[in-house]
Amino acid sequence: MRSLYILFTERIMFVAATLLTVFSVALGALRMMNAMDVMYSVVLVSLAASVVMWVLYVLHRTHFFDLIDSIQFAAFSLLLFISLVAFYNPFGVREMWALFVIYLLVISFYQSQKMFLVWSGACFIAYGIIVYRELHLLAGDSTKEQLIILVLYRAALMIGGMLLAFLVFSYSKKLKMSVQEQQAKKERKQLYRMVHALVPVVERKTQTSRNEIETMHVLMKSMLRALRSDVEEWELRMIVMLHYVSRIKWPDYFFDKEGKLTDFEYQMVKEHCFFAKEFLPDEPAYRRIIDALSFHHERVDGTGYPHCLTGDKIPLLSQVLGIAECYIALVSPRSYRGMVEEQDALSEIRLTQGTAFAEDVIEALAGTIAMGSARSSHEQPLPSKVGLHPLKSG
Repeated sequence: MRSLYILFTERIMFVAATLLTVFSVALGALRMMNAMDVMYSVVLVSLAASVVMWVLYVLHRTHFFDLIDSIQFAAFSLLLFISLVAFYNPFGVREMWALFVIYLLVISFYQSQKMFLVWSGACFIAYGIIVYRELHLLAGDSTKEQLIILVLYRAALMIGGMLLAFLVFSYSKKLKMSVQEQQAKKERKQLYRMVHALVPVVERKTQTSRNEIETMHVLMKSMLRALRSDVEEWELRMIVMLHYVSRIKWPDYFFDKEGKLTDFEYQMVKEHCFFAKEFLPDEPAYRRIIDALSFHHERVDGTGYPHCLTGDKIPLLSQVLGIAECYIALVSPRSYRGMVEEQDALSEIRLTQGTAFAEDVIEALAGTIAMGSARSSHEQPLPSKVGLHPLKSG
């Protein structure tokens, strides 16, 4: 679907080209019939302007220009048309300044601050030229005081028009942002519902409890607060939900298998890192979520997967997710061992400082455990039968 900006630009160029053509033909007809004292140069300039507009319109329709250039050409062409009409004023209309105000209102809807400032400035200059020409024509018949009053009047009109256009620009920009935010919230809710619908399936498939989702959420939220992260609540909930549901990619027998996984099976386990990338749209709003899940098995010493990132190259959110996953796996019973006590799990994780996890992330986990945020009193241990040691294989 083509952008509304492109369609709007095409409409402007088509209307301007049509008006210029009609204007040129009318002037030419009037001159040929001697019905109006029309200068030959005016007819030529109008005809040339209409030809230029039609060429730009055709090039725009054939996608010769990209979006930004098309908008700039539309702004330039419209200003050129208005300036020509105001300069020659073939119909003798005194209040031609209104055309420039209309122009300012039109460009205010493009919602590009840089473009608005540039073309409003160009409009002001063109308007100044028109006013100077008007003063030059009236200089012989008007007093100095009358000319000054006229200049102030014209300047006040243009400044008022610019202020009005700026108000429209600000309001339309806020309105657009509000609409986009509402659409983004609606999209996030739909995605969250889709992921949440898979939770019961994963529970039965993996023989684990959905309580793990809330446990990880509370744990990560406390750690991120200690690390002064600016991650939003909806991002965090989406991360923990996707992390839990990503196990749906694993074959059913994985969760009943005892002992070590084969190399092929281990490669299949790694695939869950890409679940968010496959599920979420490739948009900036979801970038941190995608990166968090994609890199949460990276290790600071570069021995992790899938890209062997090191140190600060690993996103903080990925480190927090990775250590939370590791901690929950340790304090949950496995088929090959019982449940590890919280302090013992923390001690084992501390041994990985500088190899698997960064020091500040481990200390954030320690602080969270000390505050009792790692597990609510009503939550039960989370069973898991996947035969992977959390600190060795992820």
